[in-house]
Amino acid sequence: MLIDTIGVGFSYPFVKLMCPGIKLLSYTHYPFIQQNMLDLATTNFKFHYYSLMLFLYRLVGSSADLILANSSWTMNH
Repeated sequence: MLIDTIGVGFSYPFVKLMCPGIKLLSYTHYPFIQQNMLDLATTNFKFHYYSLMLFLYRLVGSSADLILANSSWTMNH
């Protein structure tokens, strides 16, 4: 079992690839990127950048077997 408490979510797919039978638990203190950041984007570039990062963040997060958060606010974001 691997427990990530520092938020290196982009490493999850590589961990799963290198050790396919490992269980991956993620403790998230604060989300790297949030949906509401898209609403705050002031330029087209920021909007597309945030959209891409949000997509990738969700994609790599799906590699975790269990995700824990420190609050309901964090879990909702």
